Amino acid sequence: MSGLFEAFHQLLAPALEGRPGAHILDVASASGEPAATLAAALPNAHVVSTDVAPPYLELGQARAQQLGLVNISFETADGEDLHQYADDKYDSTAPASFTALRFSDPKELMEAVGNAGLQDLECKELQVDFLLRNDVWWDAMLQMPLPIKAAVSKAQQQRPGEDVFGEARQKMQALLSANGCLTPAGDLDCCTNSCWLISAKKPG
Repeated sequence: MSGLFEAFHQLLAPALEGRPGAHILDVASASGEPAATLAAALPNAHVVSTDVAPPYLELGQARAQQLGLVNISFETADGEDLHQYADDKYDSTAPASFTALRFSDPKELMEAVGNAGLQDLECKELQVDFLLRNDVWWDAMLQMPLPIKAAVSKAQQQRPGEDVFGEARQKMQALLSANGCLTPAGDLDCCTNSCWLISAKKPG
C-alpha cells in the first residue's frame, strides 16, 4: 500500500523519534502494517500490532522476523473492543488503516474523535497505490485469511486429476482484467484506491 504506511511514518516519527520507551498501538493491523514500518523507523519505541484474526498475526510475526525487528509484538484483539488497552500507556495509536478505505465521508468519524476529547484534529485524503507482480498476487491471495484457498482446495478434492487451482487463477485473472486491475504484464495494480488519514493528539 504505497503512500499509506509512509504517511503514518511521516506523521508519527517527528513526534516520537528519540523518545525512549514510546508505545504505539496498531489497531486492526492485519498482516502487520503500518506496525512494521513504524517499528523499523522508531527503534527506541515499542509497537504492538493487533488483529482479531490469528492467521494475520502469524503473517505479521513472520515478516517481523524476516526484517529483524525486535521492538514489535503481536496480540489478538478486536478493534471494536479495546478495553485491555485503556491504561493510557500508549503515546500513539494507528487505527484500522484498511477500514478507513470504507468511509466515503469522514465527517461523523471526525466528530466522534473530537467528542472523545482529542485535539489538533487533521484529515487529509491519500491516494494509495497497491501493486503485486504477476508471479506474486495469486499466492498472496491464497495466503490471506479468507476462504479462497479452503474453497479451491475442497473443489480440488472433489475433482482429482484436474488443475482446479490453475482454473481458479485464470478466472480470477479474467475478473481482475475486466475491472482494469491488471497491467499488460499481468501485475495486479489497484491504482485508484484512496483513504482518509485522520490524526489527533491527546490533551497535554
